[in-house]
Amino acid sequence: MSARPLTAKQAVVKVRTLVRKGAVSDALKICNTALSSAPENESLLAEVDKIRAHPRAKAGSVHVQADLVKVLALHRSGRHEELVPLAQKLAPHYPQYPFVPELLGEALHKLDEYNKSAGAYKVAVLLNPGKIETHKPLGITLCKAMRHKEAEEALSIFLRSFPDDTQALSMRGNALSWMSRHEEALRDFDRATELDPDYIGAHFDRGRALIAYGQKSEAITAMETVLRLKPDHGQAHMSLSGLKKYGGADDPHLMQMETLFDSPDMPTSEKAGLGFALAKAHDDLGDVDRAFQCLAEGNRLRREMLSYQDESNAQFFSTIRSTFTEKMAPHMDTLPSGDALGELPHQPVFILGMPRSGTTLTEQILASHSQVFGAGELIALRRILPPILESIAGGSDTPLVEHLKKIRSAYGAVLKSFGSATPIITDKMPSNFYWIGFIRLAMPEAKIIHLKRDPVATCWSNYRQYFGADGVGYVYDLQDIARFHRRHNELMSHWHEAFPDSIYELDYDGLTEDQEGETRALLAHCGLEFEEGCLDFHKTARSVHTASHTQVREKMYRGSSQEWRRYEQHLGPLLEELAPILKD
Repeated sequence: MSARPLTAKQAVVKVRTLVRKGAVSDALKICNTALSSAPENESLLAEVDKIRAHPRAKAGSVHVQADLVKVLALHRSGRHEELVPLAQKLAPHYPQYPFVPELLGEALHKLDEYNKSAGAYKVAVLLNPGKIETHKPLGITLCKAMRHKEAEEALSIFLRSFPDDTQALSMRGNALSWMSRHEEALRDFDRATELDPDYIGAHFDRGRALIAYGQKSEAITAMETVLRLKPDHGQAHMSLSGLKKYGGADDPHLMQMETLFDSPDMPTSEKAGLGFALAKAHDDLGDVDRAFQCLAEGNRLRREMLSYQDESNAQFFSTIRSTFTEKMAPHMDTLPSGDALGELPHQPVFILGMPRSGTTLTEQILASHSQVFGAGELIALRRILPPILESIAGGSDTPLVEHLKKIRSAYGAVLKSFGSATPIITDKMPSNFYWIGFIRLAMPEAKIIHLKRDPVATCWSNYRQYFGADGVGYVYDLQDIARFHRRHNELMSHWHEAFPDSIYELDYDGLTEDQEGETRALLAHCGLEFEEGCLDFHKTARSVHTASHTQVREKMYRGSSQEWRRYEQHLGPLLEELAPILKD
């Protein structure tokens, strides 16, 4: 008859007795056994720390085993923030324990540190190449990090051994869709839903891929399937509302959303999306008061979900500007340029500015040219540059030229990963305006196109949009978005002063009023011959994953910058905060 397992309290007593006798290895085994069923027990964790510090533990390998026991306990109890520093300390020194970087990858993923998580999983794969299963979380993490080619490669390795894993199929479908490999993406989504007809995530991701590729009717069917399986799926309601035009208050979908919106059981995460969906429906019906009421609630709930701090944002702008002015600008005249910093496989064109200022339309025009590949919103600089900014701002001894070589090399690798034969690749991440100083020094041959649009129209368009990414928390409050716009303008003035005549200013409204003239000038700036297809940009078949996916499937639309006037009576805080730049 087997002995009854010790309770946590009994285990602590037993461990202390063994430690007093110097039997630290046996004591640690008891801790490990007890922690497997009570990983959150603080007394047991404290005993592990004491064992690790014991002289006999340090003399052998028991101190390492103690760290491993603690890592496992922290993993089981979901204490990811505590696990990370301990696992980071252990992983480089003990390659015989590949589960450590694997657990580190999982913890970092849970903390939304996707790039760091991918790095940990890659170490785990290198240390234990025979464990094919690790390629799945690696691929999922890379997909969330927007590193789609790497994600597709990792998931393909996994799926060769586990071809019926629906989650892996759906995530690879996402990666393929972002790379505009639309037919392959649909095959993965279809396979996933065939294997599991009730897999909501696969139906939803399939619908988003169809939207990105402009297949409207099929996307509607996909979103209706999601809502049949999960009627309170807020983002599916939001997607569906963007695909249809509401003709009356008796529309069944509108009535369903109103009922859900009033339900006290609706989760905040779903209700936020529902607010945006209802706002669009009531806007279609011309009821601007009800539309704004729903929109304001949706924004309030979405802001509640995020951790945006306006003061931190202001400090970030200040750090960028002061670091460039004090630590970089004084060395500009002595820096090598171009190929002297390393090879760049394609000429990048950065299309940047405020979100919702016309960046997607501009990229669609350029991507319609035979010599251009439209890569969409690349997060490459957002991944590469923050640690470099921190290093330079902190007075790093690393020469500036070495930082620039690193930027150029890392970004060049991203461009090369697309496998495009075109000489030019566009990157239309709006927030790259932060990094213009770094771009100009590291990639002087790059073209920079800055989009300008009426400030009120831009801010209003942002406030109306639910962004899937968390990095734009400023858009969910009228005053926050106005303050952000003013900081954006101030930073752009700084870049123009630092790099005169090297940033192409494209006025969105001017583009809509004189499409051919502005298109010809834009192409000429990029060193491209005029092609008629750039005027028929709406016919170009490619995946577009931004909020403007519908607009770029249609001919040029004029007058959108005046739509905010219908809501003017509700925009007092926005107009007041924008007043200083509206007078300019």
